[in-house]
Order: sequence, then structure tokens, then C-alpha cells
Amino acid sequence: SGTAIVGTEFSQVYSAAAQLDGKGIIVRDFEQLSNTTTFTPSPSSGSSKVRLLGLYGDFTVNYKSIASLNVTLRNDWSSTFKVGKNSYLYNGVGGSINLTELFPNLKSRVIENIKVRGNVATVGKAGDFVYATDSYFGGAGSADGFGPAINFPFNGIQGFALSNAAGNADLAPEFTTNKEIALELSFFKNRFNIEATHYWQSSRDLIFSVPVSATAGITSITRNAGDLSNIGVELSIDGTPIKSKSLTWNVRVNFTDFKSIVDKLDVGVTNIFLGGFVTPNTRLVVGDEYGQIYGNAYQRDPKTGKMIVGADGLPLVTPNVQKIGNPNPDYILGVNNTITYKSLSLSFLLDYKRGGDIYSRNVADLQRNGATKETAEFPRFDANGVATKYYKFDAVYANGNPNTTMLTAEQYWGNSGKYAAAEGFIYNTTWFRVREASLSYMLPPAFLNKTPFGSAELAVFGRNLYLKAKNYPHLDPEQNALGISNAQGLEFNALPMTRSMGVSIRLSF
Repeated sequence: SGTAIVGTEFSQVYSAAAQLDGKGIIVRDFEQLSNTTTFTPSPSSGSSKVRLLGLYGDFTVNYKSIASLNVTLRNDWSSTFKVGKNSYLYNGVGGSINLTELFPNLKSRVIENIKVRGNVATVGKAGDFVYATDSYFGGAGSADGFGPAINFPFNGIQGFALSNAAGNADLAPEFTTNKEIALELSFFKNRFNIEATHYWQSSRDLIFSVPVSATAGITSITRNAGDLSNIGVELSIDGTPIKSKSLTWNVRVNFTDFKSIVDKLDVGVTNIFLGGFVTPNTRLVVGDEYGQIYGNAYQRDPKTGKMIVGADGLPLVTPNVQKIGNPNPDYILGVNNTITYKSLSLSFLLDYKRGGDIYSRNVADLQRNGATKETAEFPRFDANGVATKYYKFDAVYANGNPNTTMLTAEQYWGNSGKYAAAEGFIYNTTWFRVREASLSYMLPPAFLNKTPFGSAELAVFGRNLYLKAKNYPHLDPEQNALGISNAQGLEFNALPMTRSMGVSIRLSF
């Protein structure tokens, strides 16, 4: 038997953003533009429109329940590229074979099912950049990020400035090829199941904003500037260790391990900035894992690796940024349990993440301001009100001799002390957490005989109930300053994660 699907897809995404700046608030704490003496448009206002047209085919052939073959083909036309480069074709092929159906003698009281599947597929993508093929003028303005901005129109005079990002008419689609092989095993009448997947993924012509020397009159250009490769393993195990008339225990374990390597960047490009600040930031570097953390670091003795301090006992900092962390985890493990006893059900999800670094500005500022318990380890002042000197960096002087200079708490935790380098606030984010849990009770039908309800379930539930992150002080390391983006591993004064608990009643008719 077989199926054939041929279709078309059209999408149009339009977005608009407008910003108004109001000045001269009339009534305090009444935050409305109408409550200002004047308000003017901001040069950051804008709009965008993206169109995508796709033609696709999906063809599947099945031979009984033994084997299947699937072939896909698709061509897209995207408005984000110039005519002549906006059409791109990609395809995929996959198949599976059920060995226990092909060889029935393999089935036994233990073995229920053995299935092997694999696929090779390439996917084209238009990228996340809009209007990147041309250079544009925009509303002019000037600001330092701290004080008031100067925006045009100014005193009735309009002003425009050419964007610092140059257009690139040669921009082309990204392509990602995924190769995957998987094994599915079922035992004991499907009470114990294993699914193991090994995959290889290569991405080419990835679109990035590439830095350009400002002497060229621009600071960046959008280009097909990188190739990445990924290799990973995914393992899923689910089973029912206990199954009786009144008691059932279901458990599912998921394990993920992957590595993403930067294979190539554009000619003359040593690294690509993904996000962050002058220090720290995340970037792509050829031969290294994706999105490494770079920032200024403490100067270190080449023989001992210890921090180098000056004559004042304060750390010396590297003049340039360097690699200080890797945000990518070694592996991730999740365990989901559901235990049911008669009408009572307990479910809980456990998470374990091994490795992965993060820079914490929250911890940096808390320590600098003396708001954490470790900053009060020693008395800060003696009986006469003189600052005590109990702190000392485990370091050496430039000549290699051990550091003997004592510091006050303010010096040690302050701007010229630990706070001087981003390296001081790189933490390993290994954690164990109870992600969520719930306890529910299904009322017996007899309780509902004289009601219009068919069933009623009472439950208590909670999320983020427990966290153990021994290497990350005070806060939850599951943060990212740049939100859902390509840049990971930076936390910048984020609000603490919340723990939620509640009660629910579920009724059905």
C-alpha cells in the first residue's frame, strides 16, 4: 500500500512596531502618553513583511507491517532573497523495517518487537534576517545608553542615516542535512521499551551578521558565513515495573547527549559575536563548540596557574577577552514517574543536567554590594570602626612569590577585586531538580450519583519544587539574559525563578 500527498503552502508574516517618547510628565505615576506635555515618534519604529511559497510532495510505500519507505520533496520561494536566489529545492528519504514481522520466530515471551529505522533529509531555510539584501536609511539619532537620546526630527528638522549594516545581494538559503539511525525494542508485552537514536547533522551556509572594520564605512554585513556539525545520542526507556489490579507504576527515562562544533567561518573571520556585551559575550570560533563564553579574565602564573595580583593584593586582569566558559551541557537526563494506587495517582518529573557554564551578573552584583552571606564571613569593622582586613586572594605576585597582602571585604568583593574580571563569576550549572509533581484523587462514582457529573478529580500540584545546584550559589541557574536566542550562558540581573503550587478540581459530564 502507499500514499501520495502533493500540496502547496503560502505564508505571509507582517509585523509593525511603533515607539513614542513622551516628555514632561504632568501627573506623577500616571503613565500615559496623554499625561505628557509633548511626545514624538522614535526612529526605532518600523515594519516588515515576509512571504514564503512552498510546493511539496510526500510519498510513502508500505509492505504489510514489515517495511516502509518515505520520500519527500519540497521547493520554497522566499521573499528574503533576491530574485534568482530565492528558489531552493530540498528532499529527504527514510525507511523502516520491523524484524519481528519479517522473522516471526524472533518473537518470544520476552521479545515483543524489534524495529530499525533510518533517514537522510535536507531542509532549506530562509534564515532569521529580514531585508538583509540591501542597505537602508533609517531615522537618525544618538544615544549612549545611559542618558537622554537625541532623535530626529529635531527642532523641526528631519534626519536620516545610512545603516551600519551593509546589504548583501548574494545572500542564499541555509541548508541542514540530518542523518539518523534508530533502534526500537519492546519486551514483555510492551511493558519495557527502548528507543535509541544516533544522529549526525551538518548545517552549511548559515546566515550571520559578520563584523567588518569600521574603516569601510560599515560595521557589519549579513553573509552565509558558517558551517556547523552536530552529533548526538538520544535514548528513551519506558516501562511498567509494577502492574497489578490496584497498583501501577509507569516510568519513562530520557537521555540526551550532543556536541555542536563550528566547522568553518567566512574567509578572514576569526569569530562571530552571538550576543552579550564587550565582556562577557558568546561567540562562534572555528574548531570549538557552539556559543562559547568570552570575557576578561584574571592574569595567571604560567607555572602554577594561580591568579597574579599586584603589590596592592588586587588581581591583574587580561587586556583582551578570552574563552572563560562553555555553556553546553555534557548531557541531560529526565525521569518521569506515575504511580497509581486505586483512585490515587502521584506523578513527578525529575531533571538532571550535567555541566554547562554560565556567567551570573546577579551573583556578581550581590557580592559586590555585600548582600550575600559569604561577604559577611568576617567582621567588616573592628570595635573602633576601622575596616578589618581578613581577606586575601589565593594568588602570587608577578615574581611568583605567594600573595601576603590582606584586604578589606570592600576591596576583596569590590570593583577592583573579584568583580574586576568576568571570569570570577563563571559557574558550573550542574543541577538536580524536581521539575513538577502532582497528587490527584478520583472521587468514587457513588459520590456523584445525585450530581450531573460523570467524574470528579481533586489534585494538588507544584512546579520547581526542589533544586540542588551545588556549584551555583543563591539562585536558579536556568536563566538566559538574551531570552530565546542563539546566545546562551549569560545571566544579567534576572528575576529569581518562581515556585508555583496550586489546587485543581476537574469535573466531567
